[in-house]
Amino acid sequence: MRRREALKGIFLFSLGTGLIYSCADPYVAVRDLELEKIQLTDDQLHLVDAISKIILPIQEIPALQDHTALPFVMNNVDDMYAKQEIDLFIEGADHLTTADLAMYNKKFIDLDESQKTAYIQSLNVGEEAAPIGVSTMFKMVKKESLKYLETTEYILRKVNYYEMAPGRYKGNVNISDLQNRNTL
Repeated sequence: MRRREALKGIFLFSLGTGLIYSCADPYVAVRDLELEKIQLTDDQLHLVDAISKIILPIQEIPALQDHTALPFVMNNVDDMYAKQEIDLFIEGADHLTTADLAMYNKKFIDLDESQKTAYIQSLNVGEEAAPIGVSTMFKMVKKESLKYLETTEYILRKVNYYEMAPGRYKGNVNISDLQNRNTL
């Protein structure tokens, strides 16, 4: 087999497996990641997904309607955070799925959409005196959800249009318009 044919086969295989993975149920996709440090129940995964969608409603973008940040968030939490932070994350997810919230006397999952949004907004502003685990989990989900949006193909191609280096050639520019970017 020639090298080009082998590389082409590997490339097509990786595209196919990526497509299959992206079409999977998000909970199954998280389970397939085989996370080492963090194991959440389906209720807790549903909670993290709901918080992520409230923080960053990417479903409102037509091209990202079927996307979820859940596998990305969970993979990054497992890979990039220390054991103490992960323990706080699990503690926060457990608290929100089992304990009643002081504001509403209900669990987070039992709230309607407007109440969920109001609770997340109060966490974001710092009004809510939430346990340390809940606030840590919120901050981690927020950070990783935003990172997911910033790295989606849609945003990189359609919103943040970029040009390859060295950039566009401008042949007729006055010398006085040029700036030295190396000076402090």
